[in-house]
Amino acid sequence: MKKIPILTILMMLFEGGMAQAGTCWNRGFEGASPWHVLNGPGGAPSGELIDVDYCVNTVANPGDTVIIPSGSWRWASGLIISDSINLQGQTTGCPDACDDGTVILGGDSNHIITISVEGDKVINISGLTLDGESTITNKDMLCERSEPQHIRLLDEPGLKG
Repeated sequence: MKKIPILTILMMLFEGGMAQAGTCWNRGFEGASPWHVLNGPGGAPSGELIDVDYCVNTVANPGDTVIIPSGSWRWASGLIISDSINLQGQTTGCPDACDDGTVILGGDSNHIITISVEGDKVINISGLTLDGESTITNKDMLCERSEPQHIRLLDEPGLKG
């Protein structure tokens, strides 16, 4: 019996396309989860609300991961999440020294993220710095939850306000 090293088997799987990440943008997608948000087909990484919203609410299936790239992104309105999803940014080092890799800037009285789920669904949020800027004085306004037991804020993302 011929022995094949594990590394060779893993390389064959990756070359076969099984480990390909997907990309999504407003009005389109290709590949599969995890979804990396772009500003168009073959475009640059995007954290714009229109692109993130399409990836989260149209492309992703329950349990999928949507990855928002590094950068500061201003959302005039908020993202509404209504199904099981993993929303992941690039902020690390929290709570002690957040590097603010992915910053979502909100404004006025809008919630940056609104969670509106029914039933047994879980939303995981990690690696995001949510910055309500000086217009929001209550950090609870940054993320509104309909059923708190379904929300996991992983890695204690940065909350500014």
